[in-house]
Amino acid sequence: MKKSALIVLMSLLLVVSCFSQLVNIPREETLIVNSTHGRATAAFNFNIFTISWQVPSRGVHQLLLESFWVVDYVKGEIINVLASEEPIYNDDFTQMTIKLREGCYWSDGVPITAEDVVYGIKTTMEYPAMANNPSFNEYIDKVYKTDDYTVIFELKKPNPRFHTNFLDRWGAWRPFPKHIFEKVEDPVAYEFYPPVSSGPYIVKEVDPAGYWTLYEKREDWERTPTGMLYGEPKPKYVLFQAFTDPTAQIIAQANHNLDMTNLSAEGFKVVLDRNSYARGYRKEYPWIPNQEPTITGLTLNNECYPFNLKDVRWALTLAIDIVDYIAIAFDGTAIMGSLHIPATPSYKTWYYDPMEEWLKNFTLDIEIKGEPFKPYDPDAAIRLAEY
Repeated sequence: MKKSALIVLMSLLLVVSCFSQLVNIPREETLIVNSTHGRATAAFNFNIFTISWQVPSRGVHQLLLESFWVVDYVKGEIINVLASEEPIYNDDFTQMTIKLREGCYWSDGVPITAEDVVYGIKTTMEYPAMANNPSFNEYIDKVYKTDDYTVIFELKKPNPRFHTNFLDRWGAWRPFPKHIFEKVEDPVAYEFYPPVSSGPYIVKEVDPAGYWTLYEKREDWERTPTGMLYGEPKPKYVLFQAFTDPTAQIIAQANHNLDMTNLSAEGFKVVLDRNSYARGYRKEYPWIPNQEPTITGLTLNNECYPFNLKDVRWALTLAIDIVDYIAIAFDGTAIMGSLHIPATPSYKTWYYDPMEEWLKNFTLDIEIKGEPFKPYDPDAAIRLAEY
């Protein structure tokens, strides 16, 4: 048997094995999600507060531990999650105040208060192995509470972006459950299992080999920020499953054993052919959410020869047609940007629009048919759409 076929077979056997172990979990009440970074090598380690935490994306950030704020990249707004309002700064940005959302509870019934935040920040600053330790020690002079739901940060120097340490996509700092961590000898070595949750789900079961993690909806989901903001989550269970091969993901989706995953354009087309219920973020081509807050494309190491030469970089830029590149690399399913900042509506308003005339008139010291050469193509996005 070829190695690739063996890998696919092993993945499928893992899926079958997973459901055989979870026989009491009804499929119609379970959302199955691909663990995008693969198997968890330390299956029972849920201590995401350390710099050495290497557990893949398996639901901890999405379901278990809420952040203070989440960014809405479409509107360019901050969603207040565990915080009840946006960060409050003084005039010279040497003090930041966080107001916590009242009525939130850890999954073991203990209220989430300023005590958790202050304890967590001080613990982070005390242990070098904690994530955010260097930046917190660089900026934080004092942290204290003025009441059960107000936390004050006194900063060593002005920082109008200090709140970005707590803005969620992936690496945002999240509060520690003080009543759990203060009882352990070493908060860095502690695995935090079973974890208590500030989000709408709790960990129900973990595969010791690290291939899957099963979550169950909290009975008191309404006492979480997500529950307060958006109501009751629909799935009773969420299963994060690791697959060893994209082909196994395609087969699982075709057989209705995988609900959410990330595939190449080619793999996604196969799924569309095999599963009439499958779809992307958009129902039609190009399927992608065209509000992605990152730019996909070629990135060069400007420190290495010959890419450290500006003329070489310009030569490559002008030799590669951006539409051809996106068509070949992504079959058109990518966000186009003329600059390394995404052209989402919020950025377009304050960044792209004021620069558009400058971009249109920007010229290089090159003449084409006696005219100065303008490298910016305002019709490139139209050409991509036509493709």
